Amino acid sequence: MEYGIPAYCSASDTNLQKLEKVQLSAARIITGLRSTCHKDIVLFETDLRPFRRRACLIKYYNKFRSLESRNRTSAYFKDS
Repeated sequence: MEYGIPAYCSASDTNLQKLEKVQLSAARIITGLRSTCHKDIVLFETDLRPFRRRACLIKYYNKFRSLESRNRTSAYFKDS
């Protein structure tokens, strides 16, 4: 699911919530944790982040990368 994150940036909040439910369900199956276990623990155990947060990070990263080089933040991203 992580390979499609750049495409998820334009997804609606309801679609992101649905994807998060699928991700959480898969993470519970993989780890063997029960449905009563809090989602933050499940995501921590699998080293995953919520889709909305990742989509937002990628959106801003791409935005900064597209800025001109005279922008300090953009220059930092282009150097790294």
